[in-house]
Amino acid sequence: MTSLHAKSKFKPKTNKDLVRLDKFCKTAIETYQLNAYFAVQTIGTYLVFYLVEYVYSQLYVMMELDQVYFPILIEYIPMVWGFLR
Repeated sequence: MTSLHAKSKFKPKTNKDLVRLDKFCKTAIETYQLNAYFAVQTIGTYLVFYLVEYVYSQLYVMMELDQVYFPILIEYIPMVWGFLR
């Protein structure tokens, strides 16, 4: 599967949302003194999962874990099911 961000017609908005998501995770990590935070970004019927980890003194790493596509029509469900196997 190719990168969702490269295919998006609204790449500037997607990138802005990603920055906002990262700031949200950073604030949550600092506020609740966590080591890492799990985040989900939805773009249409795509879900993108991220892990934001506090590494060292104001250094945070954001990793994309996976992308999942949810079909719009019932007819597309068998295609997705075959892809997941």
